[in-house]
Amino acid sequence: MPLELLQTQFLNETCNEIWNTLKDIVMPVPSTQKWENIAQDFEKLWNFPHCIGAIDGRHMVIEAPPHSGSVYFNYKKSHSINFTGVSDAHYRFILIDVGAEGRRSDGGVFANSSIQSGLQSNTLNVPSPAPVGERELSYVLVGDEAYPLAPYLMRPYPRRSNLDLRKKVYNYRLSRARRIIENAFGILVARWRIFRRPINLTVSKAEKIVLATICLHNFIITNEMEKRPQERQYLCYNDNDKQQTSCLTTLPRIISQDLISQRNLSTIYRERFADYFFNEGAVEWQWEKAENNDF
Repeated sequence: MPLELLQTQFLNETCNEIWNTLKDIVMPVPSTQKWENIAQDFEKLWNFPHCIGAIDGRHMVIEAPPHSGSVYFNYKKSHSINFTGVSDAHYRFILIDVGAEGRRSDGGVFANSSIQSGLQSNTLNVPSPAPVGERELSYVLVGDEAYPLAPYLMRPYPRRSNLDLRKKVYNYRLSRARRIIENAFGILVARWRIFRRPINLTVSKAEKIVLATICLHNFIITNEMEKRPQERQYLCYNDNDKQQTSCLTTLPRIISQDLISQRNLSTIYRERFADYFFNEGAVEWQWEKAENNDF
């Protein structure tokens, strides 16, 4: 067997073994208690209560597969597979969906993902809404404008409208929590050099590489968290890393399955979060941030 094919086979088998061995250790479906712990970390570190994760998508660049046409061609004018990830407050991936064609949008990938399906069907053990101060708030993911507003997913108020200070504060606080997933992607790409150029393998093998590195990423961060901050290496950028990436960021019970009811409930929860951040949940630096930036 040619050396190149042998190397590819070893890589494929190694990635399979890493994924099969580590996935249930470093990325199990969280229990209700685990979700609550994640929410406590987000509130403590990033000032967003009842946040169970930050969600976003990233294009993992690949060489154009033979005879694929524009299927994997994305808006950045490269070929890619989509990696949708949900990160905890420590940059570890909790839920993932890997392999969608690069031409698809983040929102479109999410709509057909196991993540959205699990949240919608109430099978991911997400806690029920609970009081925060004077308000009952749902446990939510935080995402950008690409994602739909839902009882389990908060997105910003549209910036095309004239936002008052209360809505700008909400958008800033959501952005502060949401950036954690961007940081998680940035750390992954910076630390695993195979992502610094297009992956020249089949789509299925590229997916396995992404899955294996996600497991290793989580494994290393979990172990490094037992060390003192000054002794950690994986989460510390050097100058070269900064040049490679822009980064250093039981389901609420639906009253009805009717779409209008869900939209109303989603809006109610977003308004409650906005009221909380503007009142008893305010932090001192939010006012200047909200007034001086286009949130």
